[in-house]
Amino acid sequence: MKKVILLSAVAGLAAMCFFVSPSTNASGTAKKEVTYNKDVAPILFSNCAVCHRPNDIAPMSLLNFKEVRPWARSIKEKVVNREMPPWSPDPAYGEFTNDHRLAQKDIDTVVAWVDQGAKEGNAKDVQKMPDFVSGGWRSANPMWFSRWPKEHVVKPDDPDQYINFFIRRTSRKMFGYRRPRFIPATGASCTT
Repeated sequence: MKKVILLSAVAGLAAMCFFVSPSTNASGTAKKEVTYNKDVAPILFSNCAVCHRPNDIAPMSLLNFKEVRPWARSIKEKVVNREMPPWSPDPAYGEFTNDHRLAQKDIDTVVAWVDQGAKEGNAKDVQKMPDFVSGGWRSANPMWFSRWPKEHVVKPDDPDQYINFFIRRTSRKMFGYRRPRFIPATGASCTT
């Protein structure tokens, strides 16, 4: 009797190992292989590359696999903790039209990519890199333009600074401007 129970247990365990393999998840469906070219590059192009590109405000460029791969674990940590992309407003106080936080599915994709070994994937799968405006305005030309009378320098190791710049209204055109944009002398872009 003991042999029958032991053989039944071994057969059951073998069947479970056959039907539930490491390539399946708890629901029994196959895990999707996540690669940089097919899955992660579109997320980075849409949400990160506007700042993470050469000569812009971020400390490193994230435009291709070679640039991204060394930062994979750090990227995972920053997106899981919702530190990147940066977004200071508290979501408990409403929705914002310019909210650029990552959707949970995008965070899950980045996490899966890193956890699966941060593979590049097929080069044919990568989408075209976005076109970036450089050395000028990212959107339509401004209705009103002014130069600051005094230069304000932000050093690389400075903490975040929240500074009020007061602008004297010199024209009726200035009524109701909604979206000030700043182009620092370095060419990097800032939007508030």
